[in-house]
Amino acid sequence: MKHASLLALSMIIIVSKCEQRAIAPVPINGTIDVCTACQMSVSDNGYAAEIVLKNGKAYKFDDIGCLFGYLLENNSLKAEKKYVQDRDTKRWVEIDKAYFVEDRAVHTPMSYGIHAFESRASADKFASIQKQDRLFTATELLSRYPLAGNAK
Repeated sequence: MKHASLLALSMIIIVSKCEQRAIAPVPINGTIDVCTACQMSVSDNGYAAEIVLKNGKAYKFDDIGCLFGYLLENNSLKAEKKYVQDRDTKRWVEIDKAYFVEDRAVHTPMSYGIHAFESRASADKFASIQKQDRLFTATELLSRYPLAGNAK
C-alpha cells in the first residue's frame, strides 16, 4: 500500500509539472521551417511569427502579415500564445505586448510591410524615421486586414 501511495503521489507531481510547462516560442530552423500560410522558408530575421498551442506545437510564419491572415482564416484555432519577432533585436514578443508600424516601403519577406517592436520607443523611432504617424496594436491591424502585399 505504501508503494502505491508513493507511485500515485509521484504521478501527480509529474502531471502537475507537465501542466505547468511554460509556453514559449519555438526556435526557428531556417533550413527546414516553412511558413504555415505561404509555404516559404522561415528565417530568423526579425519578421518571423509563431502561434504556439498548449501542447507545444508551433505554427511558424515568415512574415507577420502571413500570421494575421492565418489568424483570420482560422479563428477557431485555440492558440495558447502568439509571438512576433522584434524587427531590430529579433527577440520574441507576445503579440499583444508588441507595437506595430505599417510601412510598405520597407521590405518584409512577403511585402506586407508590418514591423513589430518590443518597446514603444523603438517603434516610435522607426515610425519617425519612416515618416509614419501611427503605431498599431495587433487587434487594430487584424481589423485592417487585408494589408499590403500578398493578402488574399
